[in-house]
Amino acid sequence: MLEVPILVLTIVWATEAINPILFIVSAFFTLVTVLSGVGPFAWSVFVRRKIGATAKNTHEGEPSVV
Repeated sequence: MLEVPILVLTIVWATEAINPILFIVSAFFTLVTVLSGVGPFAWSVFVRRKIGATAKNTHEGEPSVV
């Protein structure tokens, strides 16, 4: 995730240099970098919760074995 601070600094530099093309490119790569890190994490959380809810629902109503 070291790319994110570098890209954020590039965006800040690009806005100060008033170079809109560089700003757009940097913003795009920052967005892609952040989403590529957040997306898989969010998906894994969703899948874990879904599997947990499915497992919980399949055991409802069945007698518990001790």
